[in-house]
Amino acid sequence: MIELRGTYRVEDLARHFYFDALRKSWWFIVTIPAGLILIALLVTYLTIQNPGIQWHGFQNAIPLGLLLLIWVFLMAVIPYRTARKEYATKMYLRETITYVFTPETINTAGTGISSSVSWKNITRFRETKSLFLLYLGPNGAINIPKRFFQSPEEMERGRQMVASCVDPKLIERPDFVGRWC
Repeated sequence: MIELRGTYRVEDLARHFYFDALRKSWWFIVTIPAGLILIALLVTYLTIQNPGIQWHGFQNAIPLGLLLLIWVFLMAVIPYRTARKEYATKMYLRETITYVFTPETINTAGTGISSSVSWKNITRFRETKSLFLLYLGPNGAINIPKRFFQSPEEMERGRQMVASCVDPKLIERPDFVGRWC
């Protein structure tokens, strides 16, 4: 049995939302700016080599560039705003929550909340730099900040319990995005 206790912060929820958003689109966020930089370097090089050349394509690229900037801005802002809204509306997140992990269930208790989930209902386990996420479906997850653990040894015991209770195919170690969130 492992017992964890802690109080959530907006940052804990935001990291979860950023992770979920970036996990699906990180390649796009990395390749598009890199491609735009390469194109800008190529155009600069060609302009230096051929000073008389006129580039009318820039006029057509400006709306696309603006749309990409808006998209990147929204990817940066929306997860944090969602976390703040959830933190403000779910009162139990601002109170101390206790998680008790047994070989059969994950029990949650706090002010105004109590639940028990069988390990059989866990559809995916993901670890990030600061969180353990126990998914109950495609998007809904039990979000457990690593700071709730009192020691690295207790955290390792938690990983071992997950490994013994969840199908190994459902366990994902930190990946590219997980190392940042």
